[in-house]
Amino acid sequence: MSELGWTVPRSFRGRARPAVALAVVLAAAVAVGAWLARGWYQQVDVAANPVLYSKHLDAATYRRWLRSAAVEYVLLASTPLDWDGGPREARIIRSRNLGLRLVFHSRNWAVYLLPHPTPLVTGPGSAHVTAFGHTTIRGVVSLPGRYLVRMHYSPYLRLEGLGCVAPAPAKMTWLELRRPGPFSLSVPGTPAGLLDALVDGHACGC
Repeated sequence: MSELGWTVPRSFRGRARPAVALAVVLAAAVAVGAWLARGWYQQVDVAANPVLYSKHLDAATYRRWLRSAAVEYVLLASTPLDWDGGPREARIIRSRNLGLRLVFHSRNWAVYLLPHPTPLVTGPGSAHVTAFGHTTIRGVVSLPGRYLVRMHYSPYLRLEGLGCVAPAPAKMTWLELRRPGPFSLSVPGTPAGLLDALVDGHACGC
């Protein structure tokens, strides 16, 4: 049992969208082993997900975003929310129009489930994600071909395996694999590593 008071089910295959004060989100999400669908720095989240900060955000738009980002669980804290969009997002989450199902509630947290979430990786064969963080995603595919990875594309992405990566619609990532089996995508964690990723050709597109 985590500090959040909720344990991620073994069937968890999507991501978690926290709608809370970001400093609190990081500790809580790491504690339960959730894969975050938003950055924990607000300026990064605003740039990556501007639709969530729109004054015209409604339940239909929010639900489309959740599915496009392969979100399965939404975490809502009782702590003060980000002033820019936080209260509006919380009202939408609590509304019946969104179609979320409350699966956990405590004094400090509420966790909602989005039924039938979009898979993180889809393509010509089955895909199983074994690890996913802000800098690394690993998985296994059953067939070669082009897969859509619902993570934001970066020109610094390195692929371990035969294939290539390229930008996909909605800022997501195409993963072209030449053979079935395991794959690993990562972004170097140091300035030198980022430079190497561009110079040595590992980050070249398809």
